[in-house]
Amino acid sequence: MIRESWKTIALARAEIITDLWEVAKAYAGRAAEWVLFLCMVVNIVEMLPGVNIAGWILNTVLGVQVVMLDIGGMSLGTMASHIREQGNAEAAKKADVTSKFLIGLMVVTLLLVSIGMLFPAIKLYTDMGEKGLILVRVVMTVIYGHVIHSLRSTSKTQPVPATPPAAVPDSAELEAIIRGILVPVLAQYRTDARADIAEQVKQALSLVAIAGEKEMPSVSSSDRKRLSPAPTSLASVRRMEEGYASRETRLSDAHQALLQEGIRPTGDTLSRRARCNRAVALNWLKAQKIAG
Repeated sequence: MIRESWKTIALARAEIITDLWEVAKAYAGRAAEWVLFLCMVVNIVEMLPGVNIAGWILNTVLGVQVVMLDIGGMSLGTMASHIREQGNAEAAKKADVTSKFLIGLMVVTLLLVSIGMLFPAIKLYTDMGEKGLILVRVVMTVIYGHVIHSLRSTSKTQPVPATPPAAVPDSAELEAIIRGILVPVLAQYRTDARADIAEQVKQALSLVAIAGEKEMPSVSSSDRKRLSPAPTSLASVRRMEEGYASRETRLSDAHQALLQEGIRPTGDTLSRRARCNRAVALNWLKAQKIAG
C-alpha cells in the first residue's frame, strides 16, 4: 500500500478553503438580489423629473451596485458549474452568459468612472454614459433575479415515483395456478414414487427370503428326503419349458408393439400387453437391457 506524503494530504485539506469560498459566493449571490433590487429603486427615483438626491447617496448606490453586480457575476459562474454537474446544461448556459455580461458591465462602469476622474475635460460625456448604464443595470437586476430563481427551481430534487406494490393473486388465480402447474407435477411424482416403492419392497422381500434360506437349520438326509418334493415328470418339465417360451414370445411381441405405437415400455404397460405379472415384465426388461 502506497502511503501518501504530508504534502499531498495538506493540499487536499487546503481545498476546503476553496470550497468554503464557493459556498460563500453562492450565499452572497442570493443576497445580492435583494441589494440590487434596492439599488434599482434608487436609480428609478433618481431618473424622475424634479427629484434631487444628494451626491454621496448616488455615489454610495453606484459603488454598492457595482460591487453587487460583481458578486452576482462570480456567484452565477459558481452556481452554473454546480447546475451543469447535475445535468441541466440549458440552465447552466443561461447562468454562465449572464455571469459574463454582469462582470463586463462592472468593468465598463469602473472604466467610465476612472476616465471621468482622470480626464475632467470629458467628464460630461462619461456622466452621460453612466446615466445610460443606469438603465442597463436596472434591466440586468431584473434578469439576474430571473436567472437566480430559475437556478433554484432546477436545483430542487425531483420526487422519486413510488414503486407500485406487487400484485397478489386472488383465490381463483391461485387455484388456476395450482391446477395448471402443481397438480400435474404431483401426479407424475406420485406415479413414479409408487413404482419405485413397489420395486424396493420386492427387492427387500427377496433379500429377506434369501437370508431366511441361509439361516435354516441343517436337517438329516432322511428328513431331507421326506421333505423334498416328488420328482418332476418329463411331461411336466416340457410343459414348463413351453410355458416359459410362450411367455418370452408374448413379452417380446408386446415390447415390439409398444415401441411401434410410441409407448414407453414399463412394467405396467408391458405386463398389461403381454398378460403377465408386472414383476416378470420388469425382470424381462432388465434382462433385455443387460443383454443389449
